[in-house]
This record gives sequence, C-alpha cells and structure tokens, in this order.
Amino acid sequence: MTESITDALDAFFTQQGRAEPFAAYARLTATCPVLPVGQQTIVTGFAQCSAALRQPGLHTQNADWAGQQRLDWASHPSMRIVLGSVMSLDGDEHTELRTVLAKPFLPRNEAALQLAVHRQTTRLIEELAHKSNTRRDVDFVGDFSALCPAAVFADLLGVDAARAPWLIPRLDAITAVYDLSVDAATLTRADEAAQELIQFAETVLSEPGPGPLAEMLVGLKTAKCNHDTAIASLIVLLAAGIETTRNMLSNAVHHLATSTATANLLRERPGLVPGFISEILRTAPPVHITSRWTQRPTDLGDASVGAGNLVLVTLAAANRDPARFDEPDTFRLDRNDEGLTFGSGRHYCLGASLARMLGCVAVAALLERFATMEVAGDPTRHDELVVHGLATLPLRLTTANR
Repeated sequence: MTESITDALDAFFTQQGRAEPFAAYARLTATCPVLPVGQQTIVTGFAQCSAALRQPGLHTQNADWAGQQRLDWASHPSMRIVLGSVMSLDGDEHTELRTVLAKPFLPRNEAALQLAVHRQTTRLIEELAHKSNTRRDVDFVGDFSALCPAAVFADLLGVDAARAPWLIPRLDAITAVYDLSVDAATLTRADEAAQELIQFAETVLSEPGPGPLAEMLVGLKTAKCNHDTAIASLIVLLAAGIETTRNMLSNAVHHLATSTATANLLRERPGLVPGFISEILRTAPPVHITSRWTQRPTDLGDASVGAGNLVLVTLAAANRDPARFDEPDTFRLDRNDEGLTFGSGRHYCLGASLARMLGCVAVAALLERFATMEVAGDPTRHDELVVHGLATLPLRLTTANR
C-alpha cells in the first residue's frame, strides 16, 4: 500500500482526518476507488459506489451480520431496533414494508406535507427571531435545525409538536449504536432511550392521530411483518429523517453565514434555493458513508470482496468524483445533481423528498426573516465516521424590517 493511500485512510480512522476528509477521499477515488483494508472494503468512486448500492450480493447490516460481530446484541433493545427495521431487510419482506412506509411521501400527499412544514418552520423561525432579539447570539443547531425536523415529524404523526425536544436526545441515543462497539455508558443510555421510544411508537400506532402519516401507521398495524419490525421501522424512520435534515439545515445555514454573496443572491432570486439545497446535499452530505456486508465472496467492479467483509460505501467521495461532476469541488447553484446523498437502489432514502422540501422552505424563510446571519464563534462538529454535522453553530442574527 503506497504512502499516499495510507495517508488517505486517515479520513476514516483518525479524528483529524474525519474533520477534513475530502482531499483524502479524492486521493482514494483517483488511485484506488475499491480498496480492501483487512476485513473492510472502502469504495469511493461514483460508479463503484452506485454499483455497490445496487449489488444484490451486498446486504445491509442485519441480525446475521450482528451475530458475527457481537454475540449479545439481541439482549439490547437499542440494537434490536437498529438491526430489526426495514433498513435491515431484503427481498419481498423489505418490498412490502417499504411500500407501506413510502405512502406519506407520495406526490398525492405533497400538499399536506407542505402545510406541516410551513406551519412548524414559521413557528420556530419566529421563536428564533425572539431569541435573537433577547440575547446576543443563538445556537442554530439547538435553537432551530434540530427542533425543526423533529417538530415536523411530530406534526405529521398527529402528535403535539411540543414533544420535539423530548424526541431528539432519545433518537440521538439510538443512532449511536449503529456502531456495535459502543462503550457501556453509551449503550446503557441507548437501551433506556429505546424503551421509551418503543412505548411512544406503541401509542402512536395504537392511536393514530390526524396527521398525514396516519395512512402509514394503519398500514404498519396490518402489514405482514411482525410487530417488533413495524415498531423498529417507525423509530428508525424518525431517527434517520430528523438527524439527516438537522445536519442538512446546519450545513446550509453555515454556508450562507460564511458566504454573504450567496445569501444575498438567494434573497434576490429565491427560485435558486432548490439548486442551493441540492448543492449543499452534494458537497456536504449529512451521511458520508453507508455500509453493506458480504455473506459470500462478491465481485465489485474489478475487485473481489471476500465473505464477511464490511463494505464502506463512501457517498461523500462519490459526490465529488470528477468522472461524474465537472469541477467537483466548486459550489454551483445550477448543477441540480445531489449525487448519491440519499443512496440508490432498493434502500433509497424514503424521506428524501420531504428533506428537500423542508430544506427549501426553511432556507427561503430564514433569508426573508433575517437581514444578516453571521457566525458568532467557532462551530463544533461531531467526530463520527458515518454522520457529518455540526454539534453547535453560534450565530448572530439581524431581523429584517417588516
């Protein structure tokens, strides 16, 4: 293995590398887009990542995989959730359950989704404006980008949006155990959160509210999958949707707060906002890596991947592959190609259309409500391999004259 490739692996295996990974991703894409590293295979090229996501021989992490990694996984309710949802299924069972979960996001429900998105976005932006007028700075992550998608999902479920602050830390605790090697304290918190979220999901399923997700909830109650799978799928849908959208919104506003020219252009030409959101999703995807594993030896392009390998499909690297994108590191509002941010194939993100909608509505409304947005301190980032997002984003806001 050359020194260049060894250095590039820092993007995966060191804190410093994970903080600034794109140069390393580019080196791997250019020199070795499918790279075996022990029992793992790192995939970075766009064509190779796209093929991996559609490869029948590659499977999402499920109970069979978990049994090879951690013998006690089934004794932990948090791990039963993340390994027992629709995301861990393949074949007919996956297709049937995915069809149920996808119903709220069909075009026929777009108007109802828009109402919930506008209702919660408007409310939270007014609260943000009030906070910015009563204290010097706000934390955009804690004061808006985390609350907004959680409130929207609560609204869609027919649940009081005031439950959003309750949902966020519990769903965050669940997502931490996608890494099965988590420490004991993290696992204990996740298991406690899992018990509370299971009770929440049971209530929502047994008494569907009037929200646009009611059809999905009724479908989950009557689906052929077992009850635990339905509960896990609902929880994972919420966790993935809220985390992804939170990071997208934070990345978008950080970009606007550090690029006054872009912010002013979007104020003057709001029709460019969808292209802006698309380019944020491409250049700063909330999820950098999605994983697959091999039950038997599998060919991936020109490479052979052995049985039991974990395949790291690096979406963020694929999104900057020069074989797919001209000037891949240049932020362009006219590109309108978000790459593989939401995946591809049978596990394509169910809530992709809702995330885009929420991003467009929120960014347009924020630019209208605030005349200026300035970074007021050093943002902090989560040190994670898979999910990349801001933990805090201090902002100084000036409200626009109305």
